Amino acid sequence: MSYFDSPAFLCHTLQMLTVLEVPLHTLGTYCILFKSPASMKTVKWSLLNLHFWSAFLDVSLGLLATPLVMFPVIAGIPLGLLTHFGFPPAVQTYLVCSLLATVAVAILHIFERRYYVLFGRTTRWRYCRVPFLLLNYTFTFVYFIPSCLHIPDQASARIIVLQILENISSEMIQEPNEIFVLTLEAENTVIPATAITLFIVGELIVFKYLLEKGLRRQVQTMKLSGRSYRLHKKFLKVIKIQILIPALILLVPLFYTASAMLFNYYNQALNNVVIIILSAHGLASTITMLLIQTDYREFVMRRRSRANKRSVPFPVVVDSQKLKA
Repeated sequence: MSYFDSPAFLCHTLQMLTVLEVPLHTLGTYCILFKSPASMKTVKWSLLNLHFWSAFLDVSLGLLATPLVMFPVIAGIPLGLLTHFGFPPAVQTYLVCSLLATVAVAILHIFERRYYVLFGRTTRWRYCRVPFLLLNYTFTFVYFIPSCLHIPDQASARIIVLQILENISSEMIQEPNEIFVLTLEAENTVIPATAITLFIVGELIVFKYLLEKGLRRQVQTMKLSGRSYRLHKKFLKVIKIQILIPALILLVPLFYTASAMLFNYYNQALNNVVIIILSAHGLASTITMLLIQTDYREFVMRRRSRANKRSVPFPVVVDSQKLKA
């Protein structure tokens, strides 16, 4: 077994990522709370909400759960802190899958908040939005419960998994933590995951359409000046970029996972890379936010400039008389 196939590679890489992520997520939190301009006042808390759930997902994958997955089977070995504290693998799986959905709903929350501020205050939506958001957040914590209620007998399930993964390393089997098999039927997890994904993406498309349509209508009816329209469009563009770049990064592991399950392909090194990329999603989101939000970027650059000034070399004074001597 190569180093990249090993649990050590996954654990060491995720630990290094966590060390990098924690200060950056802290910096991102500070910028949202104290460096957001007045134009972002209406979405500051929903942006902080997204940032919190993204950071929590990163820490859960990189430190708390540290799942060593074994696609094409829905199985793996939890290697994180929660295992050492006695949390069952099923609980850890539920936590990570719920957080993935919660991050998606937090993205939806930003678009909903923007729509409410611009167009929904004087409509019936002001009465519907709280139940709507509560329903969506509730879905994120219940959609995966059916999958967790149909966990097979682990002893017999492990035998079947080892038969499927014929080239699995003996070192993996000898891990102190036993392989946890969530299900032997992929549809038990694929169907609920696909359903909630399509549901949330559909809602996002609706709010994106309503926002763009509402802005165009206000310009046409002279309720919104050309300058205000451009500012709103610019803000939406920045938010889209902040969401789109990390989302595009996730396409690689999603494509590989789907392909591995479809063609029954097992490669532990690539499975490890999938989790590493997934764990870096929040980090990519935070870096993107700090770079594209003008006020945040300028604050970071000023801090960096001050740090560079403090690191000016200490001057050394040489006695000229001693030199002559």
